Amino acid sequence: MELEKKALHPLPKNPYEFFKWKKETVNPGYHIKVEQVFYSVPHKFVKEEVEIRYNERIIEVFHKGETIAVHMRHHEKGKHVTLNEHRPLHHQRQAECTIDAVKERAKENGEFTLKWVESVLKQPGIHIKQKKKTCLGMLSLLKAYGSSRLESACQRGLCYGNFSYKSIREILEGNLDQSPPSQDSAKVKLPQEHANIRGPEYFEGGNS
Repeated sequence: MELEKKALHPLPKNPYEFFKWKKETVNPGYHIKVEQVFYSVPHKFVKEEVEIRYNERIIEVFHKGETIAVHMRHHEKGKHVTLNEHRPLHHQRQAECTIDAVKERAKENGEFTLKWVESVLKQPGIHIKQKKKTCLGMLSLLKAYGSSRLESACQRGLCYGNFSYKSIREILEGNLDQSPPSQDSAKVKLPQEHANIRGPEYFEGGNS
Protein backbone atom coordinates (compact mmCIF):
# COMPACT_ATOMS: atom_id res chain seq x y z
CA MET A 1 0.00 0.00 0.00
CA GLU A 2 2.84 2.35 0.88
CA LEU A 3 4.50 1.69 -2.49
CA GLU A 4 1.25 2.39 -4.29
CA LYS A 5 0.94 5.76 -2.55
CA LYS A 6 4.45 6.75 -3.65
CA ALA A 7 3.63 5.84 -7.24
CA LEU A 8 0.59 8.11 -7.33
CA HIS A 9 1.02 11.55 -8.94
CA PRO A 10 -0.67 14.62 -7.47
CA LEU A 11 -3.84 15.77 -9.20
CA PRO A 12 -3.34 18.63 -11.67
CA LYS A 13 -4.20 22.08 -10.31
CA ASN A 14 -6.36 22.87 -13.35
CA PRO A 15 -9.02 20.51 -14.70
CA TYR A 16 -8.47 18.90 -18.09
CA GLU A 17 -9.59 21.16 -20.94
CA PHE A 18 -11.27 19.72 -24.00
CA PHE A 19 -10.27 21.29 -27.32
CA LYS A 20 -11.80 21.17 -30.77
CA TRP A 21 -9.67 21.22 -33.92
CA LYS A 22 -10.31 22.53 -37.42
CA LYS A 23 -8.36 23.48 -40.54
CA GLU A 24 -8.92 26.69 -42.43
CA THR A 25 -7.29 28.90 -45.07
CA VAL A 26 -6.38 32.39 -43.86
CA ASN A 27 -8.56 34.96 -45.63
CA PRO A 28 -7.17 37.99 -47.55
CA GLY A 29 -7.77 40.15 -44.49
CA TYR A 30 -5.39 37.89 -42.45
CA HIS A 31 -8.14 36.44 -40.25
CA ILE A 32 -9.52 32.98 -39.60
CA LYS A 33 -13.08 32.25 -38.49
CA VAL A 34 -14.22 30.25 -35.49
CA GLU A 35 -17.99 30.02 -35.04
CA GLN A 36 -18.75 33.38 -36.70
CA VAL A 37 -15.97 35.30 -34.93
CA PHE A 38 -12.83 36.36 -36.82
CA TYR A 39 -9.33 36.20 -35.30
CA SER A 40 -6.15 37.67 -36.78
CA VAL A 41 -2.93 35.88 -37.66
CA PRO A 42 0.30 37.46 -38.94
CA HIS A 43 -0.47 38.87 -42.40
CA LYS A 44 2.30 36.85 -44.08
CA PHE A 45 0.12 33.74 -43.68
CA VAL A 46 -2.66 35.02 -45.97
CA LYS A 47 -3.98 32.15 -48.17
CA GLU A 48 -2.01 29.59 -46.12
CA GLU A 49 -3.77 26.62 -44.54
CA VAL A 50 -3.60 26.62 -40.74
CA GLU A 51 -4.79 24.40 -37.91
CA ILE A 52 -6.95 25.90 -35.17
CA ARG A 53 -7.29 24.52 -31.66
CA TYR A 54 -10.01 26.11 -29.55
CA ASN A 55 -12.36 25.77 -26.62
CA GLU A 56 -14.60 28.13 -24.67
CA ARG A 57 -11.60 30.01 -23.30
CA ILE A 58 -8.86 30.27 -25.90
CA ILE A 59 -8.02 30.15 -29.64
CA GLU A 60 -4.64 28.84 -30.83
CA VAL A 61 -3.54 28.90 -34.47
CA PHE A 62 -0.76 26.69 -35.87
CA HIS A 63 1.09 26.68 -39.18
CA LYS A 64 3.11 23.55 -39.92
CA GLY A 65 3.20 22.73 -36.23
CA GLU A 66 4.33 26.18 -35.08
CA THR A 67 2.11 28.45 -33.00
CA ILE A 68 1.49 31.68 -34.94
CA ALA A 69 -1.37 33.27 -32.96
CA VAL A 70 -3.15 33.00 -29.62
CA HIS A 71 -6.38 34.81 -28.73
CA MET A 72 -8.84 34.79 -25.87
CA ARG A 73 -12.16 33.39 -27.07
CA HIS A 74 -14.96 35.80 -28.01
CA HIS A 75 -18.60 34.96 -28.73
CA GLU A 76 -20.03 38.07 -30.38
CA LYS A 77 -20.95 36.99 -33.92
CA GLY A 78 -19.26 39.01 -36.65
CA LYS A 79 -16.66 40.47 -34.28
CA HIS A 80 -13.08 40.89 -35.56
CA VAL A 81 -10.39 40.27 -32.94
CA THR A 82 -7.19 41.80 -34.32
CA LEU A 83 -3.71 42.17 -32.83
CA ASN A 84 -1.93 45.23 -34.21
CA GLU A 85 1.32 43.31 -34.72
CA HIS A 86 -0.49 40.99 -37.14
CA ARG A 87 -1.28 43.88 -39.49
CA PRO A 88 0.94 45.01 -42.39
CA LEU A 89 3.00 48.06 -41.42
CA HIS A 90 0.78 50.56 -43.24
CA HIS A 91 -2.30 49.11 -41.51
CA GLN A 92 -0.52 49.41 -38.15
CA ARG A 93 0.12 53.10 -38.77
CA GLN A 94 -3.51 53.68 -39.67
CA ALA A 95 -4.70 51.91 -36.53
CA GLU A 96 -2.37 53.96 -34.37
CA CYS A 97 -3.81 57.21 -35.76
CA THR A 98 -6.86 57.27 -33.52
CA ILE A 99 -9.14 60.30 -33.33
CA ASP A 100 -7.66 61.19 -29.94
CA ALA A 101 -4.15 60.97 -31.39
CA VAL A 102 -5.12 63.24 -34.30
CA LYS A 103 -6.61 65.79 -31.89
CA GLU A 104 -3.49 65.70 -29.74
CA ARG A 105 -1.25 66.36 -32.76
CA ALA A 106 -3.49 69.25 -33.79
CA LYS A 107 -3.48 70.67 -30.25
CA GLU A 108 0.32 70.59 -30.19
CA ASN A 109 0.37 72.73 -33.35
CA GLY A 110 -2.02 75.36 -32.07
CA GLU A 111 -5.48 76.49 -31.03
CA PHE A 112 -6.83 77.06 -34.56
CA THR A 113 -5.41 73.79 -35.86
CA LEU A 114 -7.31 71.94 -33.14
CA LYS A 115 -10.51 73.92 -33.80
CA TRP A 116 -10.24 73.13 -37.53
CA VAL A 117 -9.87 69.42 -36.79
CA GLU A 118 -12.82 69.48 -34.41
CA SER A 119 -14.92 71.23 -37.06
CA VAL A 120 -14.06 68.57 -39.64
CA LEU A 121 -14.96 65.82 -37.19
CA LYS A 122 -18.38 67.41 -36.56
CA GLN A 123 -19.35 67.53 -40.25
CA PRO A 124 -22.51 65.48 -40.87
CA GLY A 125 -22.95 62.86 -43.56
CA ILE A 126 -19.27 61.93 -43.89
CA HIS A 127 -17.78 58.68 -42.61
CA ILE A 128 -15.45 59.10 -39.64
CA LYS A 129 -12.69 57.32 -41.55
CA GLN A 130 -12.80 59.99 -44.26
CA LYS A 131 -12.83 62.78 -41.67
CA LYS A 132 -9.75 61.32 -40.03
CA LYS A 133 -7.92 61.09 -43.35
CA THR A 134 -8.75 64.73 -44.09
CA CYS A 135 -7.25 65.77 -40.75
CA LEU A 136 -4.15 63.65 -41.31
CA GLY A 137 -3.75 65.15 -44.77
CA MET A 138 -3.88 68.66 -43.29
CA LEU A 139 -1.32 67.74 -40.64
CA SER A 140 0.98 66.35 -43.33
CA LEU A 141 1.39 69.94 -44.59
CA LEU A 142 3.45 70.66 -41.47
CA LYS A 143 6.48 69.17 -43.16
CA ALA A 144 6.40 71.58 -46.10
CA TYR A 145 5.07 74.76 -44.48
CA GLY A 146 5.88 74.63 -40.77
CA SER A 147 3.82 75.03 -37.64
CA SER A 148 3.13 78.77 -37.70
CA ARG A 149 1.90 78.89 -41.30
CA LEU A 150 -0.32 75.84 -40.87
CA GLU A 151 -1.86 77.40 -37.76
CA SER A 152 -2.61 80.58 -39.74
CA ALA A 153 -4.04 78.57 -42.63
CA CYS A 154 -6.37 76.73 -40.27
CA GLN A 155 -7.46 80.06 -38.77
CA ARG A 156 -8.33 81.31 -42.25
CA GLY A 157 -10.05 78.03 -43.08
CA LEU A 158 -12.21 78.38 -39.98
CA CYS A 159 -13.15 81.95 -40.91
CA TYR A 160 -14.26 81.01 -44.42
CA GLY A 161 -15.72 77.60 -43.68
CA ASN A 162 -13.06 75.70 -45.66
CA PHE A 163 -12.82 72.21 -44.19
CA SER A 164 -10.93 70.11 -46.73
CA TYR A 165 -7.31 69.17 -47.22
CA LYS A 166 -7.40 70.88 -50.61
CA SER A 167 -8.59 74.21 -49.22
CA ILE A 168 -5.83 74.37 -46.58
CA ARG A 169 -3.19 73.40 -49.13
CA GLU A 170 -4.38 76.11 -51.54
CA ILE A 171 -4.32 78.72 -48.77
CA LEU A 172 -0.68 77.84 -48.13
CA GLU A 173 0.28 77.61 -51.80
CA GLY A 174 -1.23 81.04 -52.43
CA ASN A 175 0.37 82.54 -49.32
CA LEU A 176 -3.10 83.57 -48.17
CA ASP A 177 -2.21 82.49 -44.64
CA GLN A 178 0.12 85.51 -44.48
CA SER A 179 -2.78 87.93 -44.99
CA PRO A 180 -5.25 88.37 -42.12
CA PRO A 181 -8.85 87.37 -42.93
CA SER A 182 -11.19 90.27 -43.60
CA GLN A 183 -13.39 91.44 -40.75
CA ASP A 184 -16.45 90.24 -42.63
CA SER A 185 -14.98 86.79 -43.27
CA ALA A 186 -17.17 85.14 -40.66
CA LYS A 187 -20.19 86.08 -42.77
CA VAL A 188 -18.78 84.67 -46.00
CA LYS A 189 -20.38 81.42 -47.11
CA LEU A 190 -18.13 79.71 -49.60
CA PRO A 191 -19.13 76.37 -51.13
CA GLN A 192 -18.27 73.54 -48.76
CA GLU A 193 -15.69 71.13 -50.08
CA HIS A 194 -16.08 67.45 -49.36
CA ALA A 195 -13.94 66.48 -46.37
CA ASN A 196 -12.38 63.44 -48.03
CA ILE A 197 -10.63 65.39 -50.80
CA ARG A 198 -6.90 64.90 -50.37
CA GLY A 199 -3.93 65.70 -52.52
CA PRO A 200 -1.00 63.55 -53.59
CA GLU A 201 1.05 64.58 -50.58
CA TYR A 202 -1.27 62.54 -48.35
CA PHE A 203 -0.64 59.38 -50.32
CA GLU A 204 3.12 59.97 -50.38
CA GLY A 205 3.41 59.19 -46.70
CA GLY A 206 2.24 62.44 -45.19
CA ASN A 207 -0.24 60.59 -43.01
CA SER A 208 2.29 58.95 -40.75
